[in-house]
Amino acid sequence: MTLNRVHEEAVHTLAFSPDSYVLVTGCNLGNLRFFIVEQPIESVKFIADCSVDNAHDLGVLSADFCKIVRNDPSDQRTAIYTLATCGTDHYLKIWRLFVVHGVYGDEERRTKLIPQTPQEHICGTSTIYCTERMNAECVLNINAHGSSVTCVRFNGTGTLLASCSLDRMVKIWDMQGNCLKTLSDHTRYVNCMTINGNSTIIASGSNDRSVIVWDLNGELSLNSHVSEMRSLLFRLVADSGSDMPLEFICPITHELMRNPVMLEDGFSYEEAAIDEWFKMGKGTSPMTNLELTSMETIPNTHLKSTSDQRTAIYTLATCGTDHYLKIWRLFVVHGVYGDEERRTKLIPQTPQEHICGTSTIYCTERMNAECVLNINAHGSSVTCVRFNGTGTLLASCSLDRMVKIWDMQGNCLKTLSDHTRYVNCMTINGNSTIIASGSNDRSVIVWDLNGELSLNSHVSEMRSLLFRLVADSGSDMPLEFICPITHELMRNPVMLEDGFSYEEAAIDEWFKMGKGTSPMTNLELTSMETIPNTYLKSCIDKYLKSLDYDAVDTGF
Repeated sequence: MTLNRVHEEAVHTLAFSPDSYVLVTGCNLGNLRFFIVEQPIESVKFIADCSVDNAHDLGVLSADFCKIVRNDPSDQRTAIYTLATCGTDHYLKIWRLFVVHGVYGDEERRTKLIPQTPQEHICGTSTIYCTERMNAECVLNINAHGSSVTCVRFNGTGTLLASCSLDRMVKIWDMQGNCLKTLSDHTRYVNCMTINGNSTIIASGSNDRSVIVWDLNGELSLNSHVSEMRSLLFRLVADSGSDMPLEFICPITHELMRNPVMLEDGFSYEEAAIDEWFKMGKGTSPMTNLELTSMETIPNTHLKSTSDQRTAIYTLATCGTDHYLKIWRLFVVHGVYGDEERRTKLIPQTPQEHICGTSTIYCTERMNAECVLNINAHGSSVTCVRFNGTGTLLASCSLDRMVKIWDMQGNCLKTLSDHTRYVNCMTINGNSTIIASGSNDRSVIVWDLNGELSLNSHVSEMRSLLFRLVADSGSDMPLEFICPITHELMRNPVMLEDGFSYEEAAIDEWFKMGKGTSPMTNLELTSMETIPNTYLKSCIDKYLKSLDYDAVDTGF
């Protein structure tokens, strides 16, 4: 699907909603466009499902969806998303996006959040053009920085926002717009930023050539009325390994609630948070932005009683101005133990350096790295690289106007050449079926990996199966079933002396390329002998049958 000329200037940011149902795009003119992404998707689309003009004066630079998605209490088919954006106007903005899922008649329609006919309305300095499928409201404006805000990110639990700017600052915000911490150690522009999965660490990168890593659980002092609960929420998410039940989290602070109270809008809020909301002179619902007829709160007593092997191997992809993609293995020791307990050969016991291709790697006793694949990917600087959700594919985009899709052996499976100018940004949806790319040609291209994309490789059939398994079963594929080379479900697993199992065809191809090293560790192999892993093959068979996938049809 080509979202053709939906912007009047270069597209500089893209983001999918957590459920992959909505795509947001932003441009240099400061406008946002929202699209419902459905199957089958049209080949060309000219009109957005919702538009916001002048979201940020002079340009939108970054956008990010919160993980938490709610439903309208009066109509469960209307989802409420939370989005954060930033731009050259120095502002952060938090938006509520109201989206109808599915199609139904007017007599079934109970939501008041989306009009039944397309119309426009003013929200602050922005003009919002809504349709019968989607509406938006800006619920918070934050004058965040002294210069352009280059990046905004929610943490994994949706409890915090982090932003960075050309003013050299990184700032952390709660969901009420209070600045909890300013990190001012950078000496030049801060260009990029990321937050780790369990919301404990922020890393920022700058033109001063430094990266600062900030510990949210340690040095960061969270001086707010929910600081104790934020710390608890971090621990709960990190320790339990599971998501916090949505109904326990306040829609204002995105924190675990101590004293939940209900409003007439049907939502429950932390008592202190909604009191502060009303003290600010706001008479609207924090979730819907509709006027409240009463500010009376009712304690939600029911909800309150309800809520009462050490070396890891990571795979990393990088890209740069040298036109290359590179895939790295990162070997990391978890925890601390004595030399007598140390069995890994992947990390030296003392800091040292070694050469890997054109790179010099400086490792320590805690971490080492190896570049296992170099791909001469594009004809110009590669602006972005992304793994899909299952780790089976890489996508890249470049100033050469191309978007390319790669398997984990460095084979180019597809080249998308519809853009006419630089491709600046790219994103992949959560279930690995759609890629969206934005360009200086003012267009956004949305590409259907399950439909139009032809995956011509020896594992194409299994890749399609892997997509279906992940999407249909709602659970992760057991890691031992996936080949470390192709990142695909294995048909014929075989073992090497390095202790790992690989797809037979993939390791044969590895050796035919003249490589005598382990694909996982990059260490030299003393033997290229492979041994069929019959036990693992039988486990894969049983797993597929348990999901009602016929092993005969998949080649097993």
